[in-house]
Parts: sequence; structure tokens; C-alpha cells
Amino acid sequence: MKKLTSVVGILAVFLLVEQSFAASYNFDILYNGGGSTSLETGSDDPIGTNLQPGDTYTWNLHTNASSFWRVDTGDSFFPLGAFGVNESAIRTGDFDLVLRNNGTNVFFTSEVAATMQWVHVGTNAISLATGLEFDEMQLSFALTSAVVDYSFDPLLPENALNGNPSDTTINGRMSIFGAPEAYSGISLVSVVPEPEFYAMLLAGIGLLGIAARRRKV
Repeated sequence: MKKLTSVVGILAVFLLVEQSFAASYNFDILYNGGGSTSLETGSDDPIGTNLQPGDTYTWNLHTNASSFWRVDTGDSFFPLGAFGVNESAIRTGDFDLVLRNNGTNVFFTSEVAATMQWVHVGTNAISLATGLEFDEMQLSFALTSAVVDYSFDPLLPENALNGNPSDTTINGRMSIFGAPEAYSGISLVSVVPEPEFYAMLLAGIGLLGIAARRRKV
């Protein structure tokens, strides 16, 4: 009985130690347009982050106040929310993806045990409808496994490593193919003042002009 207890105790300690190594990251990225990004205060930098199975991250990509993304042509966008990584592998993970506009959720999807092949980690293809507008994309992701896979080219010597644990080091702050507008069918739209604002502005300028003329008289 004592021997059984000691074995159980060792297993419990092992599990606690294994769990203690899991890391959680927060990537809060401001997109400035034209491929330019900046880290928000307190954000972890995804570039150079080496994800291990069991690690989780929340990636929040949002535009500045003067722009938003619009789906001009509905399609399946691959991969809408996925970082590029250094080593070719088969990776699995669970994720929740939320798109927001002015703080309101406008789209949500999730997947358990999603399989990503080769050099991305995050979502695969995501279907978005024509007319959808969003200014924020938030991906909550948990990596569950990653093994080397170079089977797309059997002649590569790296195939000798297939099945080994893979390096999953993130190499960018945006999706592997760039910002959402890099995908055909999505555009980055600049916010312009409402027509009413223009009318009020012009009316105000006109009144100022009348007042100035009256003063001269």
C-alpha cells in the first residue's frame, strides 16, 4: 500500500511540474495600415516566441480609430488568423476566434483539435460573409501538439526528422500572409466624417464668412 501511494505521489508531482512549464501569452497588436504594426503597452511580442504544447495565447489585432476592415466578397479566407512559424510541422490546437466592430461581437467561430500543416499556427480557412465589417480580431489559441513534417517534398533531407517534436517559433505580428486586407475580398476602409458633419462644418464656415463681411462693413 505504501509503495502504491508513493507511485501516485510521484505521478502527481510530475503532472504539477509539467503543468508549471505551460506558458500563457498576450499579444495586443495595433495595426496602423500599410503593413505597419505596434505593440500596445504591456503586450508580449509574438516575434521570437517559442510555443510549446500546452502553451496558450490571446492575439488581439485591431485597427486605429480611423479605419476598419470590410468583406467586399464573401469567401473562405485561409488562414485568416494564423501566425507564420519557422519549422514545417503538423500542429494541433483549440481556438476561439471573435471579430468585433466598435466593441460589439459581429462574428464568432471555434474549433477543437484543429490541424495545421506546415508553417502556420492558429486558424485554417475561415468563411466570412459579404458586407461584414470589423475593426478588431481576437484569437484565443491553445497548442496541443507539434511534430516535424516535411512530407510535402520527400527529397528534402529534413524528412529524417519527421515525427520529432517541432520548433514553433512565431516570426511575425500579423497573419502569415499579412493583414486582413492582404486577402482578395477584404479591404481596409478609412472612416470619413458623416455627411451631416460636413453640412454643419460648411454652414459654420459660411456663417463665419458672413460675420467677417459684416465687420468690414
